[in-house]
This record gives sequence, C-alpha cells and structure tokens, in this order.
Amino acid sequence: MSLRVRLKSIKCVREINEESASEEAYVLVTAVRLNRTLLDIDTFNLRVFRYGVWDNFDEGEVANIFEPPFWGLNSVPDELTNVGDVIFIISLMENDNGDPDAYRQYVEAAASASLGATIGETNRAVRADRLILSIRDALNGLNLPIPFALDDDHIGTEILRLNNSDLVPFGAVDKPLTIQSGEGHYELIFEVARIRVAASTQDVWEPVVIGNRLLVITSNGKVFVHEITGNLIGVHFQLGGPPVAANRPPDKWVRAMDNRILVILNDGRVFAHKLSGNTIENAILLNPNGPPVAANAPDRWVRVMDNRILVILNDGRVFAHRVSGNTIENATLLNPNGPLVAANAPDRWVVTMGNRILVILDNGQVFAHEVTQTEVRHATQLGGPPVAANRPPDKWVVTMGNRLLVILDDGRVFAHDVTQDSVGPAFQLS
Repeated sequence: MSLRVRLKSIKCVREINEESASEEAYVLVTAVRLNRTLLDIDTFNLRVFRYGVWDNFDEGEVANIFEPPFWGLNSVPDELTNVGDVIFIISLMENDNGDPDAYRQYVEAAASASLGATIGETNRAVRADRLILSIRDALNGLNLPIPFALDDDHIGTEILRLNNSDLVPFGAVDKPLTIQSGEGHYELIFEVARIRVAASTQDVWEPVVIGNRLLVITSNGKVFVHEITGNLIGVHFQLGGPPVAANRPPDKWVRAMDNRILVILNDGRVFAHKLSGNTIENAILLNPNGPPVAANAPDRWVRVMDNRILVILNDGRVFAHRVSGNTIENATLLNPNGPLVAANAPDRWVVTMGNRILVILDNGQVFAHEVTQTEVRHATQLGGPPVAANRPPDKWVVTMGNRLLVILDDGRVFAHDVTQDSVGPAFQLS
C-alpha cells in the first residue's frame, strides 16, 4: 500500500527582525526521487511544492494545512520502501514584495542543476548535502532589495530526514522540524502516513457518511472515522461509545441520517445512535410499535434521502418511510405507475445524492432518478466516464456531497465530481 508525506502544520514560535506586526510565511518543499540504474548511477525526478502564503501570521499562531502531499511527486500516495530513495528539502520564506511562485520555479531550477551536476556521485548523502547547499545559496543570493519581484526573505532551509521506521504499515507518524534564524523561528510538523479505508476483513459494513466524515464500522461494533478535507483523507481515529451493529445477524443494514447512525434489523426494527462530536450515544429504538422497515425478502436496497428511508424492491418499486424525530411513519409507495428503479440484473450499485437516486450499472454507466415528495421520475443517463466498473477491486460506492467515492479492496479511494448531468473523471484522494 502506498505512502504519503505532507506538511501538516506550521507554528510561528517567534517573530524576529521584522518591521511588520505579523509574518507572511510560506514553505517550499523540494521533493526528489532517486532511481538507481544498472550502471550504479542515480537518475532523479523532482518537484518543488509551495504551501502558503499565510498572511498575518502572529507569534504563537498555528496553521493547520490540508494541501496536497509532496510525496508521491504527483500528490497521490506512492510506494516508498527505502528512505534513501528520496530527498526532502524544506525552505521557509517570508513574503515581502516577491512572487512566491517565482521563488518556487527558481528553486526547482537550482535543484535540477545541482542534481545534474552530481549525477556521477554514488553517495546519496553527499548529493543531498550538495543539494541543500545549492538551494540555500540560491535563496540567499536572491535576498536583495532589487528587483522587487524577488524580494522575499529566506528564513532557512533544512532537510527533512526520514527513518525506515517511519514507513509505517498503516496509520501515521509525525515528524517535527525546527527552522530558526535571524529572520524568524518556526516549528513545522510533517506527517508520514499510510491511509487505508475499510480495507480490513473486519470492516464488514458499507462505510457511511456524516458530513465530511467517512465512518467505518467493524464486525465487533467499533466505529472509526476518516475526515475528508478537500482531496485529503485524514488518519482514522476511533469514536467513543457503545458498539454499533455488532450483531450480524440480526443487524442487516447500517445507514446514516443527519447526525445519526441507523441500524436496521432483519425483523424491520430500526435503532438510532446519535453522534455527538467524537462520541456515539446509546441506541434508541425508533419503531417499537411498527411499522417494520425493509423486513421482507424482496427488499433489495435501503437508502436514506433527507429524512426518509427509501426501500427499493427487487421489482423496482420504491417505498419511503418518513422519520420524524424518533418516530418512523408508514411506508408510502413513490412509483405506483413506474418508473422502476434498479430492477435489472446489470444494476450493481444504488446510492442517493441530494434528491436523486443514482443507479450504477456493471459497465459503469450512471443513471439518475429525481425524487420528489410523492414520486420517482424517469431515469436520465449522466455523461462522463464509467464509475466503479471493476469488481474487484471496487468494493464500495458511497456519496459525500456532490462526489461519488469508490473505495477499493486495498483501501484506496477515488472520487468523481458529479454535476446535474455528468460525472467527472476519477481522481485518487490522498
């Protein structure tokens, strides 16, 4: 499973030698992959990433960062089995009158020239030392009042050193780095992580989504959370509270509605666990006196849309149970005269997004049924590439906002942005 390395946070410990009341810091990360050839020569690939500028950055302030990782070089996780195969140089700058992206390009050129000049050096530590010296000299040489386009202050440049023990099999390791000079004092935290979503054999339930949280529930009822910010998947953490859906059977379906996890049993009873912060509350039975939900053999799909539980039968009929507080109302048939929903053999996945039921076929085609309060409308095909057309490795399909998330057997997650009439290309979340 692939690894990612990213800048997680930066703290301004102390402002030094600055006329303004606040700092305007940014970070340049030079990431290098070394590739040993049969001739015992290391070729290289490199990329320089910019993070920030953080305006009005005051002493004692911490900025949490959710920008794309710098490893892999394409900002998606990549294999890394030997820390000697990479070099990470961290440069901290203060923005005055310069263009930060011009500095990024300049550092990339200086790094490429340095690595090219040392192409015959077989000692990787020596190449890393020369690289950091070249970047320091380049940035210090540009620290002039003229031209104003290149007039940012170089606070410092250091190497981020990884150990092979940092290459964790799962989870994350934080790596601190201090950069201090006459221009400022900062503490940076880097995260080395191997993120796997619902990849364990114990992760038996389809993950559920509450807000920007992806909840993974295990066979023994533990609930783990990955928070997704932009295209970044957070390291999982366990929620407190009682076990959820730890009895299978009779627990048959697990779904989310607002801030509650719904557990639907074989006999149609529905229990709700409220999520309060990072704690799960005890279950409440929502229908002690009925009606049962999805208790019949033909009930093929159970989905949630706003405050309604939708039950889709093998024959394509759709029934809706409205949930009012802790009460479940009797089912209403939404399509007595058609159209049928997900009634064909190729229909593999059914999810909801807003007021639409999305049906995804074996070949990855996506059809959308708009749902009103009283009816299901005819399906329209969404344009775009196929979705979840490979099974395996495609294991789960869930929705988060206007995104389709496809979770693979190995724990990778790919996202498709969905508009009213089309599905965007897949991209991997990091």
